[in-house]
Amino acid sequence: MADDSSRSASIGLLIGCIIFGLGSLIVAHVDIGGWAMSFWRLAISGVVFTILAKIMGQRLPYSKRAIVYGLLSGAFLGLDLALWHESIYAVGPGISTLLNSLQIFFLAAIGFLYLVVF
Repeated sequence: MADDSSRSASIGLLIGCIIFGLGSLIVAHVDIGGWAMSFWRLAISGVVFTILAKIMGQRLPYSKRAIVYGLLSGAFLGLDLALWHESIYAVGPGISTLLNSLQIFFLAAIGFLYLVVF
């Protein structure tokens, strides 16, 4: 039988998946623009993850290199999210989410080619 911590983790995961799955529908029906929507989604998630990091006792890295790479990856995530929002406006939430989900396979193929083949 599952203990309370694994049960609450499962419930949190389920709620997160539902909210994540509704993201494209929210973007399609809230008319503030793709770039503004991505800014606010990242701003709110940054606050939420900061609070969770404080609650869990996690610390920021001290290495300047790690901080620069973290900020750089956040900038690319913002660009990716903004372009995905624009694709939702262009072709609809269903097909744009499907195409966006395929990027995982493209990145895996690029990583395989870079690390194994070349």
